[in-house]
Amino acid sequence: DDLYKKWCSWLELLKVVGEVRLPRWYQSCNESVNELFANASSPSASNVTKQSYTDLELHLFSDASLKAMCAVAYWRWKDNNNKTCVAFVASKSRVSTVKPQTVPRLELQAALLA
Repeated sequence: DDLYKKWCSWLELLKVVGEVRLPRWYQSCNESVNELFANASSPSASNVTKQSYTDLELHLFSDASLKAMCAVAYWRWKDNNNKTCVAFVASKSRVSTVKPQTVPRLELQAALLA
């Protein structure tokens, strides 16, 4: 009965996975591109207020198993209000080779993928 409830809960989560949206705007945590352009007389580079940031960091994570390897990249920075922001940049995944390899070797391949 408990396993059935967990299964049903997981199926419900699968229905909403397509609605997940990851922001690609890296300049500000609290303003969208449309808001910036709406406040400008024309969307030229001289009229758009550029957000400054500090502590810009690129975080790369990778992992591997005997069957697959993956990597993901995120930007992390602090905006004008000292608020920490994180934005997804890219991800990759690969199936491991048919030739048997050790997990440490696959971990190195995943790091190279990152």
